[in-house]
Amino acid sequence: MHGCDASVIMASTTNNEVEKDNSNNPSLASNGFDTVIKASVAVDAITQCQNKVSCANILVIATPHP
Repeated sequence: MHGCDASVIMASTTNNEVEKDNSNNPSLASNGFDTVIKASVAVDAITQCQNKVSCANILVIATPHP
């Protein structure tokens, strides 16, 4: 909750429950987010890409465009 970049924060912390984990957003909890998280981990494993590609970037690339 309280996202600032028009995207959904992917992982809750002890002090911050994110949108997908909040019970008010049941449609956000799905395997789709797990796929995005796995893609983010894979991209961050490449040294040149580490901390340069956001989950929002991955969602844009993964979304079909006409």
